[in-house]
Amino acid sequence: MNEVATKKDLKHLENKMDTKFSEMDGKFNHFRGELRGDFSRWAKVIHEDGRGLIKPVIEMQQEQGKKIDSVFEMTAQNTEDFAVVKTDIRVMKKDIGETKTDIGVMKSDINIIKNDLK
Repeated sequence: MNEVATKKDLKHLENKMDTKFSEMDGKFNHFRGELRGDFSRWAKVIHEDGRGLIKPVIEMQQEQGKKIDSVFEMTAQNTEDFAVVKTDIRVMKKDIGETKTDIGVMKSDINIIKNDLK
């Protein structure tokens, strides 16, 4: 009869198992909470380190953007300057052409004067 478990023994064993499972569940929840805390701290450290690494890259990119804007402005100004220079050259070519014509007329006048003086 000792080998046969009684209902009382089974109930006692069931209670012991429930107690052990509750203890294990509590330990598991505690361990899970510690892991979450550790993970949160690690994630925060990685986040801060990442920000520290990315910040100089962002600043460098912004600086390069400003330099590119300056180059665009210079290019636009140079384009305008080239247009003015082209116009000035056209005017000078026209003036040179007129001057050549005037010189030709003066040469003719000088030749006429020379012939009149002879």
